[in-house]
Amino acid sequence: MYFFFYTLLGSVLMLISIIYIFALTGTTDYLLLITFNISEGLQKILFIGFMASLSVKIPLYPFHVWLPLAHVEAPIAGSVLLAGILIKLGAYGMLRFILPLMPYATQYFSPFVFLLSILGVVYGSLITLRQTDLKRIVAYSSVAHMGVVTLGIFSDSTEGLEGAIFTQLAHGVVSSGLFIIVGIIYERFHTRIIRYYSGVAITMPVFTLCFFILTLSNMGVPGTSNFIGEILTLKGVMDISKCTSVLACLGMIFGAAYGLYLFNRVVFGSVSTYILLAPRDMTRRETFILGILTILSVLLGCFPYSVISIMHVTISGWLL
Repeated sequence: MYFFFYTLLGSVLMLISIIYIFALTGTTDYLLLITFNISEGLQKILFIGFMASLSVKIPLYPFHVWLPLAHVEAPIAGSVLLAGILIKLGAYGMLRFILPLMPYATQYFSPFVFLLSILGVVYGSLITLRQTDLKRIVAYSSVAHMGVVTLGIFSDSTEGLEGAIFTQLAHGVVSSGLFIIVGIIYERFHTRIIRYYSGVAITMPVFTLCFFILTLSNMGVPGTSNFIGEILTLKGVMDISKCTSVLACLGMIFGAAYGLYLFNRVVFGSVSTYILLAPRDMTRRETFILGILTILSVLLGCFPYSVISIMHVTISGWLL
């Protein structure tokens, strides 16, 4: 219900903005609208309408309330689709509609978006530290990562935009993998509360290896996919505001804190009496699915140029 009402309200504002554009220009053809010289005042109004919808979808703080609730209620397949595809539509809309159609409003509102993004990074990371539900931990970490994405989008730099797109790709791989991790242990032990877990490494070594690599990637450790996206984004933001870039680095610090805390509590320590009832490691199907995401996360971190080269020419020419 939260997801429905948040999306409905934001989408109505975006629909009104589109209708207003059609009333003024007589068209909704995207290629024609790019050639029109929209006034600065109108850009501000349209920016608010579009941004209200896209901020809910990405989600940007403080429009993120629906995301953890939706993840907790959804089955694992729903969480994977939500993290891997659905929330990326918000960033796509910003790249596709806001930046080309409303350049003046983008520059005008960018300090405010930076503020919300930093709050999202810090708040999302801090609130993750106090969660006890495994799914909520992964969900709130997504709020922090999407804050980094909006920083890169509104940095108006090649590195920032490339970092934002790469971070989305990396987050789709890593976050989906972590939700599958949660699904695997929930299927065996029927609980997502951390305090019931410890010593999983003894009974599930293959699971632990995949969990370890995905946790490192979620923390932004060099050699993993998230590191490439975050470092590019921070470089692009630093060219605009060094203070904002430094504050955004807090997300990587807090990410290491909650990532290591989660992994250490679940994997190490004496074997919990609750997990001795089902010591079975991953099946071949689970290993195949999770192994692909784990390997892909490492490959993107070690060979990022294979992806960056595809987007570099387009982004550079667009900014020029």
